[in-house]
Amino acid sequence: METFNNEDKQKEQQTKISRRVQLLFTVVFVFFAALILRLSIVQIAKGEEYLKIANEKSIQTIPIAAPRGKILDKGGQVLVDNKVSYTAVFREEDWMTKDYILKLAKKISPLLTMTEEDIIKKMDTGFNEKGEAVIRKDPKFLEKDLKFDITLKEMSILSERRTELKGIDVVVKPIRQYHAFDNQYPSVQTIGYVRPYAVAETASATGDYYKDKKDIYVPNQYVGMDGVEFSYEDELMGENGSKKLLVNARGTLLEELSVSKPKPGSNLYLTFDHRVQLETQQFIANYLESLRKNPRTPPSARVVKNAYAVAIETETGKIASIVSFPDYNPNLWVQGVDQEKYNDIQFSIINGTIRPAPYDARPLPYKEAEGHPLSISPIGSVIKPLTVLMALNEKLITPNDQWQDAVVYRYGKGSDTITNASRRDLGLLTPQKALQKSSNTYMARIGELLYEQNKSSLKTFQKYHHAFGLGIKTGVNLPFESKGVEDYISTSQSVSTLFALVQASFGQQEKYSAMQLAQYAATLANKGKRLRPHIVDRIETNGKSKTVQPDVLSKTEYPEEYWKVIYQGMKMVTQPGGTAAIPFQGFPYTVAAKTGTSEQDMFVEYEEGKWKKDRRVENATFIGFAPADHPKLAVAVIVPEGGQGTNSATYIARGIFDIYNKYVGLNGQPAGEETP
Repeated sequence: METFNNEDKQKEQQTKISRRVQLLFTVVFVFFAALILRLSIVQIAKGEEYLKIANEKSIQTIPIAAPRGKILDKGGQVLVDNKVSYTAVFREEDWMTKDYILKLAKKISPLLTMTEEDIIKKMDTGFNEKGEAVIRKDPKFLEKDLKFDITLKEMSILSERRTELKGIDVVVKPIRQYHAFDNQYPSVQTIGYVRPYAVAETASATGDYYKDKKDIYVPNQYVGMDGVEFSYEDELMGENGSKKLLVNARGTLLEELSVSKPKPGSNLYLTFDHRVQLETQQFIANYLESLRKNPRTPPSARVVKNAYAVAIETETGKIASIVSFPDYNPNLWVQGVDQEKYNDIQFSIINGTIRPAPYDARPLPYKEAEGHPLSISPIGSVIKPLTVLMALNEKLITPNDQWQDAVVYRYGKGSDTITNASRRDLGLLTPQKALQKSSNTYMARIGELLYEQNKSSLKTFQKYHHAFGLGIKTGVNLPFESKGVEDYISTSQSVSTLFALVQASFGQQEKYSAMQLAQYAATLANKGKRLRPHIVDRIETNGKSKTVQPDVLSKTEYPEEYWKVIYQGMKMVTQPGGTAAIPFQGFPYTVAAKTGTSEQDMFVEYEEGKWKKDRRVENATFIGFAPADHPKLAVAVIVPEGGQGTNSATYIARGIFDIYNKYVGLNGQPAGEETP
């Protein structure tokens, strides 16, 4: 019986286990059946829907703009930096319809004192203020800047009406700030300006530099467009950080995945003292105003408005002052330049010290500038020291040369003539006296001698000019530099080589910039050693400083006796009997200089494609260096329509020497005296 009972118990246990296993299998079967059914639904019934959702999501890597490097003067005075700005921005969302966005723009237009057209344009939603389709500039998920530097009142109103104005927010952003000193901005064209990358990418002015760099820049990140801001863009921009964003196919931001911090840009220390720069600018502005109002100023020069000046430290090539006048407020580019603002500053944007800049025709339209000379004009008699040096080195004359002024110099077949200013008879001329009195006839004689004695006269003439930086770029690290215009080349083809050389010998067949003339003056001071002018003194990155070293571009050796002749003649220019004697009266150092006056015929378009001569103008020029025996500073000045160089350009040069001597010192110690 006991055995039987054990067998029954074993059978009963096996039956229970079997039932449990069956139950487990049933549960597992039901689970897998449900899973298979669910997968079938996902795969078959809703496969397309889920595939679409999966394809819609993508990860976008967006750069975070690095803080742009500062720009300072050589002593550390901040000229350009970044400031915190409360900025009204727009964030577009999927639910926003065209009607909502148009109504939103209408609501915030009076709040931000902006037109609906401007707001819609900045929103960049794919349509204009009329609801017409236009091309988007930037991706939908990027926030759009509507207005920088909003007031506390504007910020308060936007905050109070946040629920009503969905999509509008106020954020804190760094923006570029150009500092003014007594309402003056130091050398604005040289420092340059910035614009959003989205603008720079398609701008013709910067060429291909910004094209295909969307992976580096944020579309609304400010980048350099001119001046130091552009030529040192790689140093100033720093290293952008990045955000990884999850967005859908409609461009809506779903999630921020990760962030890497940006690295600030390098700081640039310029070569000039901001006090020298600002006082020079003010001196030029005051002088031009007095020239226009002076009843003794010739009528043709009373319209003078522009002036261009460059001062270079001869030993290093450092630019001590650089003025393209008139100037403007560069902060306008950050605030936003509409057509009205652009019309107001269009005559002041271009750096006339290195490339052609127009006459300031304000308040008249731009077309009115056509009847006036550009910043790069015929240079006049400032070329004469080089003409004499060439003549000495080519053995056309000797250091002891003497020649009786012909008063009217006839060349070629005798039908072409050259006279001195006011047809003066300058008597017995030496090379030195020819420079002191600025003799055109003496230089014309040299031009004819070169033509007669040298089969390659035109190339020889050009070789000397290039050796002193004329007709070639100076190499200054500023964008868009011109190499000037060598009119004597084309004139030799259209008229004759003799005519071209004679005219160019005293500066009537060549147009160069103030920067080129300054390099030319500095090369004379350095006895043939040509240095690259540079505007950046040192670059500071993460506390480490790198100084820009002097760069010798070329060096031509000439006998010392030739330099003695040139220097004697140039010093005589600023001494009694010289063309610059009166402006340099009382100056504590001897100045080696040459004044210049160039005549230029101006033409106007009276019918489309038809031009006629309007009038003849005189442009004033100057080159010089001081102290003459131990040069420290070379100066060049161009004043289009400034009359005779003895007047406007020379007085401006005197002011520059005085200002530099006051703050820096021509002997290395600041004089600390008031500028006359």
